[in-house]
Amino acid sequence: DDPSKAILLSSILRLGRAALALERAREEERNRAALWPADPIESTGGAIFQAEQMQTILNVARRIAPTDVPVLITGETGTGKEVLARTIHALSRRAQATFLPFNCTSAPKDMLDSQLFGHRRGAFTGAIDNFQGVVRAAAGGTLFLDEIGDTSLEVQPKLLRFIESNEIHPIGEPQPTQVDVRLIVATNADLDTLVSQGRFRADLFYRLNIVPLHLPPM
Repeated sequence: DDPSKAILLSSILRLGRAALALERAREEERNRAALWPADPIESTGGAIFQAEQMQTILNVARRIAPTDVPVLITGETGTGKEVLARTIHALSRRAQATFLPFNCTSAPKDMLDSQLFGHRRGAFTGAIDNFQGVVRAAAGGTLFLDEIGDTSLEVQPKLLRFIESNEIHPIGEPQPTQVDVRLIVATNADLDTLVSQGRFRADLFYRLNIVPLHLPPM
């Protein structure tokens, strides 16, 4: 009978409905977060994970991204190994830091040690300047080493030490150096075969193979 009371009651009902809708939206958001929801395409390296196998790989990548555990990505050339590595980096706590890709076949095998771990000026013929190496260049971020199966047996022990202790020993430096870097490696080679042939260290393989992600052919 009182219009002012009717307007007040209507306003209270609208506020109640809005509060319930807001709470439902918050609950749905919490549920989505608990189920590892897919981020927008822009934040996952520009890749579209459409196939069921790729969705499974993405789910694993999401779970391990916040950790610093090494990741081994295998698959044929052109299947998107670097794209997946960038996605893991983008989903990690290091997302705002450097993502540094390096192909292990881009340097002569006798120079790979220096390229990875750096050298001091005068350490060898041609070392006219100090060089920090790609590992230190990626400090605080993620280092992606492609074609890890092509590294020499001389370099592999240094890689193993780096994985185990985050410690590197640049050529010519008197003391080793600690470096905080997340390592992701990739290869299109069969590392099991390389290990059996004595061309890849078994202990390094086991350290890298903690989280293996195999990309299927396109």
